[in-house]
Amino acid sequence: MERTGTVIIAETEYLVAGEGMAALREAGRLAGEGKKVLLASAASCLAEDICGTNRYRSPQIGEELLGEGFTPDSYQLSLEENCEKLGITLLYCVRYVDKQPVNGKTLVRFAAKGGLFGILCGEFADRRESAQDCSYIALVTEKGKPGFGLFEISAEVGENTDQAGADAATATARRLYACRRELIRSFLEKRKENPDLYLGRFARRGFGGKAARRESGEETGTKEARRVFPKGQNRFGRYGFLELPEEKAAVSAGQESCDLVVAGGGTAGVMAAIHAARGGLRTVLIEPNYDLGGTQTAGGVSTYWFGHRFSDVREMDGLVDGLCTRCGVRKRQGIWSGRDDFHAGIRSFVYLKCCLEAGVKVVFGQIAYDAFYEERTGGRIGVVTAGDVGNLVYFAEAVIDATGDGDLAVALGAAGCYGSKQDLITYWASLAQYTSPDAYRNNFSSMLFAEDPFDYTRFIRLGRKRGEEKFDHGSYVSMRESRHIRGMAEVSLKDLITYRTWEDALYTCYSNYDPKGKLDADMVYCGVLPPQVSIQIPLSALLPVDGKGRRIEGLYVAGKAISATHNVFPSIRMQPDLMHQGAVLGSLLAKALSEGTVPERMDPEKRREFLLACSDDPLTLPENRLTAEECAKRVTAKSRSQWVDVPFEWEETGSFETLGLIAAEPEEVRPVLRRRLEQETEEETREMLIGYALWHGMDDWTQELCSALCRKIRAADGLPERAGSTMCAQLLPDHGVMPELAYQLNQLGWSGKDCVLEPFALVLDRLENGERDYRTIQKGIYHYIEAFAYAAAHNPQKGFIPMLKRLLKLPELERSLTDMDSVDLMTERYQILVFILNRALALLGEEEGRDGLRRLTALSNMAVSGSARMTLERLKTEERTGFPTEGIRKKVW
Repeated sequence: MERTGTVIIAETEYLVAGEGMAALREAGRLAGEGKKVLLASAASCLAEDICGTNRYRSPQIGEELLGEGFTPDSYQLSLEENCEKLGITLLYCVRYVDKQPVNGKTLVRFAAKGGLFGILCGEFADRRESAQDCSYIALVTEKGKPGFGLFEISAEVGENTDQAGADAATATARRLYACRRELIRSFLEKRKENPDLYLGRFARRGFGGKAARRESGEETGTKEARRVFPKGQNRFGRYGFLELPEEKAAVSAGQESCDLVVAGGGTAGVMAAIHAARGGLRTVLIEPNYDLGGTQTAGGVSTYWFGHRFSDVREMDGLVDGLCTRCGVRKRQGIWSGRDDFHAGIRSFVYLKCCLEAGVKVVFGQIAYDAFYEERTGGRIGVVTAGDVGNLVYFAEAVIDATGDGDLAVALGAAGCYGSKQDLITYWASLAQYTSPDAYRNNFSSMLFAEDPFDYTRFIRLGRKRGEEKFDHGSYVSMRESRHIRGMAEVSLKDLITYRTWEDALYTCYSNYDPKGKLDADMVYCGVLPPQVSIQIPLSALLPVDGKGRRIEGLYVAGKAISATHNVFPSIRMQPDLMHQGAVLGSLLAKALSEGTVPERMDPEKRREFLLACSDDPLTLPENRLTAEECAKRVTAKSRSQWVDVPFEWEETGSFETLGLIAAEPEEVRPVLRRRLEQETEEETREMLIGYALWHGMDDWTQELCSALCRKIRAADGLPERAGSTMCAQLLPDHGVMPELAYQLNQLGWSGKDCVLEPFALVLDRLENGERDYRTIQKGIYHYIEAFAYAAAHNPQKGFIPMLKRLLKLPELERSLTDMDSVDLMTERYQILVFILNRALALLGEEEGRDGLRRLTALSNMAVSGSARMTLERLKTEERTGFPTEGIRKKVW
């Protein structure tokens, strides 16, 4: 029988809940009296009633801070620094659920990305407040004038947006729509008088009206309350678990019913909701923030990067661009079209307008954090939510998990992984940096473990300290990657390079290969980087399964958490492609449910006909025209193996011998490779052929390659640098961009011979005694160090052990374990290197490697510490306690 209870993430003397100045003052008062205080907020910064409403001329800020040079960012940082000085622990992005007495203490429960969590406290101060959205502010700038201004309006909420008997849960969305509509109308009038005015960031919320305290335990909902039993994620047992009897473990919630729940109003979710509602479904869209669009609006990434612009995307872009033009928005020059850049606030407004016009019930300020099957309602899914309107369960025939992280899929038992299958190292996330009220700067640079509330908070606080010439930071954590939910089918990098098509094709993506972080694809480590192509995604990749491969009925995963490998993900994550994904999924669900079936059970031909009619996505890909044997015969040292340098507008449609050879089955190409190596005399071509031979399990020519690499190293001043393009690559590791010699060192990992140690010994000497410039992309120092770990894990020679230990003694790597929360981005990069070097040592049977992994579990960065825990658990399971006789041989795609 499953235990009932709550994951306890903290225990404190005093707990204060609230987002505004009242909560901050109370926490400060208690801390000033010497109390141990934890401040829990649904927002991602302090004083949300000021910062979230743009009321930066409020007397609450204080005259001493409002002088010349004042910025929202400096104000928010000063509040956090004051809390730090007072010893106040901060916890962001958690929403109050309930409270109850437990063993002489108060258990207060919150909902977050990882589910339901509890905090035990001696005293609880509830300082949450709510107010009507009656007045609204946008930031503005004026050409030629420094600083910024506040453009404030008051909106009358008319009958069409606040009709009698309307759903209270959707009132915030209707009021915010009225505010933003009036703001845009008023700004257009004002700009006629002064064309030098430019519209900056919109407020997250309005203000005014009658403020009200939100009482703890207040029930909301139009139906009778019912008991539900939400769960909280506690991977690796980092937190304790408080067992509770059922009556105390249960959450009391109101309940509503609809045809479709879309959990998450981001890039894919909002489009799914609009198109499902247009197709006739009673649709509820649940969004914890107060903007629609996710990464492209609240996340600050207001410029497209690759992606197809199919008709559903072009419709939205046209509406957004038209309003941007009328408002005189300053836009950056687009690469693909004049609509690539947009105003985040205007796009969010357009999404909300389209939702309301389609009949979508938009529920802002509410997080969907758990789900369950309800037998007594015909097997429908209940989506458990918490937030501004209390605890509510929405029952639906179908649910789209558009949380971005597969939160509901996990709650319903879906299998999957976080980041790669080997560790928790993801592509970089971002807390948007704004250099002015209307200018965003790319800030994808570090990692977090989203299901852990404290790691989420750590990321936000570090992110706010980063960047130069900052005006403000965003309120939304834009995660490039988190979970990959396992589906009926899994899309991999091999599918991309072979132009694979699927019988149940759903949509098409297009991108360059743009990881922005550490990948683990073997083909990339061995020097073949994926092309700039389209890739087809099947419906079955959106159908989650449990650990036994059984379909989780009624649930569909949208957005970036679909069933795809860590390594193909960089090519399927573009905003226009995710918008298109949401649109076709919403339309398909409406069609299927109206016919009494579900998308996966529709006749394949009829389903394809319907999808082709939905948009101009042709659901076709180029044909792969080369056989594996032809590839092995034709490949030369001049054959293209990387697409880093192609123009952004280019889409590859050809067949390439390098890609065909890397994807081939060994038995198809070994005879040809052997014959070619017996005959080939040109040195560069021989090196290339030996690399492919190693890839396919033939290590007869290892010594020849080792000798060639040693000659190159000895001839270089320092270590050989990358000669090829580094376009788009940022602080390493990124894009799989390495020095050409580093790729060849990695190839030696696929040998079984000990002669591979000779070139590594030379590289180690240069690393220890030369300058280690990690920031210059061409030097590739990061990848030279990583090559030792890669080769040792695949070709487990005992001679690697002392080399790995010497690398771990590099001063910058040792320092990274003490400067745990450094603002310097290199600290996290060094910690990743420490992790992979210790992992390689542990795989070689060295207890010192296990000890190093144990030390890493103490790091505050859960992506690294969790990866160490994950590896230690795997080592126990696989019983790799002695020196292995064979390294890793299965290819990672």
